Amino acid sequence: MEKKKFLAALTMVLLCMCGGVNKVYAQTYPSHSEIMERQRAEQKAKIGLDYSMPDFSTSKLSESVMGKRLARILGYLDEHSNDYTIKSLLGCIFCEQENRLQFVNIEKIKIQQVVKTGNTITANLKINIGKNPYGIKKPTVRLTFTDGISQSANENELFANICNYIR
Repeated sequence: MEKKKFLAALTMVLLCMCGGVNKVYAQTYPSHSEIMERQRAEQKAKIGLDYSMPDFSTSKLSESVMGKRLARILGYLDEHSNDYTIKSLLGCIFCEQENRLQFVNIEKIKIQQVVKTGNTITANLKINIGKNPYGIKKPTVRLTFTDGISQSANENELFANICNYIR
């Protein structure tokens, strides 16, 4: 009987110690959602879109209309459209939006229209893609940023990468 009481007490001590270890672990290491939220905040600060401009709808890249930062980001995107990183990220964004394709070969990119309404900026890009089983030739990719950040991790990564090259 003494042996059973001793084992029960030892089990309780070990369970209490493990519970304490879990609490210490949870306090010292952030959760996945906290890490993702911190990354989104860092990307938002890095992208730094200007929302002080009045609402607009334009097809031309003009700093006076859309703000210096957005015009430079889209200008870089337009000038370096043959860059592998830009093409692969835009391909991921297109596949994310299309849901039918897993991979596309982007041949050409053209900025079609940029619209700002309230706290939402949307850039529509016309792309030419290679052969695919669905016969899609010139689809539109829509990049949407609300309050300086997109819901798509790929869109945020694209703009954050471009921001490494513009100042």
